[in-house]
Amino acid sequence: MTLTRSAHDPALMDDFKRLLHSTPEIVSAFDVTGSANTILRVWCSDLDALRELIDTIILPLRWSRNCTPRS
Repeated sequence: MTLTRSAHDPALMDDFKRLLHSTPEIVSAFDVTGSANTILRVWCSDLDALRELIDTIILPLRWSRNCTPRS
């Protein structure tokens, strides 16, 4: 999935690192350039689990502006 983070502030990056370490569905993460600045590789058991990951864990974070599933 692609993720747009609002800033690269060090304090926000600490939140991002905590997300990566505390969310087992996130398998890997890559910083990229373009409209989305992060690609997350995730594994979810089904589409409902993916939607829950996005809606309840990723999007509520203060630095998360947009999250788009990709295949």
